[in-house]
Amino acid sequence: MNVTRWLVLLSFLFLAGCKPPEPTLQLRVFNNTSQDFYQVWVGVGGTQHKTEAFGPLAAGETSDYHTIPSAYYGYGTVNVTLATMERLPTIVIPAPDQGGPQLEANGRYTLVYERHNGQWRVRFERDD
Repeated sequence: MNVTRWLVLLSFLFLAGCKPPEPTLQLRVFNNTSQDFYQVWVGVGGTQHKTEAFGPLAAGETSDYHTIPSAYYGYGTVNVTLATMERLPTIVIPAPDQGGPQLEANGRYTLVYERHNGQWRVRFERDD
């Protein structure tokens, strides 16, 4: 193969493999309770199901950020198992088109897990 053909082939292979990077967001979990978490999972519904583990988290502790593709930002569920191995009720988070949170691509967010008026809940805070 001559040099010109080789360079054309290499250029084609390089360009075929180059896609713009997929938008992501940074997500972490804050345990805003008095109980230690053995494990926290944030599950994503839809056609691209994904589960991301964020635990264990002691009471008052915040996880590290996890990079998640923005296509997954319509989180479906949050599951927590306490250090006592008790599993808390699954919290369902509606997709954005169903009244759920609108998280922006390339944003940084904290998912706050807490008890409010006797009920377990989560809420998102934008981290600037």
